[in-house]
Amino acid sequence: MASKTKSTQLPAALAARARTAADAAPPDLAEITREARNWRSLRETKEDLEAQLKETNIKLADLEFTRLPTLMEEARITSLRIEAEGNHPAVELQIKPYYSANIAASWSEADRQSAFAALEKVGAGDLIKTEVKIALGRKEREKLKKLSALLTKAGFPPEVRSSVHSATLTAFVKEQTLAGPKGKLPPLDVIGAKVSRICQPKFIEEEESK
Repeated sequence: MASKTKSTQLPAALAARARTAADAAPPDLAEITREARNWRSLRETKEDLEAQLKETNIKLADLEFTRLPTLMEEARITSLRIEAEGNHPAVELQIKPYYSANIAASWSEADRQSAFAALEKVGAGDLIKTEVKIALGRKEREKLKKLSALLTKAGFPPEVRSSVHSATLTAFVKEQTLAGPKGKLPPLDVIGAKVSRICQPKFIEEEESK
């Protein structure tokens, strides 16, 4: 019986693609270089704009949290209107209380646990949301029904992850601060909280000023 030999010919579709590639014009390196330089210029512009935005945000925060509230308090006023000038709209200034709190996911586990312990110490442990994650291997899903009572016995150590929603924590900080001496607050820095005053100027559109 004659031996079979494998064909060395390319499939028709691949052969056509090979001919097309061989007949193609050489790449336009000048155009590639031009576009690469365009990318470099745009990337540098983007980085400059991001740096300017970061610096601008720092300056705005200083004005809103420090300079304007301090100056207005020294002048013994809580609100002020700056009239429109040229193309710049009118601006309304008003001092308001500011509350913020966030136990960030980026904190170290030690810092997060310290924050949770501080909340529990003042009776605010119910703010903490806890998730228990269990890793199951293949063909082990049936054990899920028994895990509630047999976690340790079954050899599935759970991964426990606690968190407090920033909005919930901020509301708690505000509530306890407004309660005055009766309020129960842990050290603010421990729970990532800030209680201050802020003056965020508001643009007054021409329609609103009429």
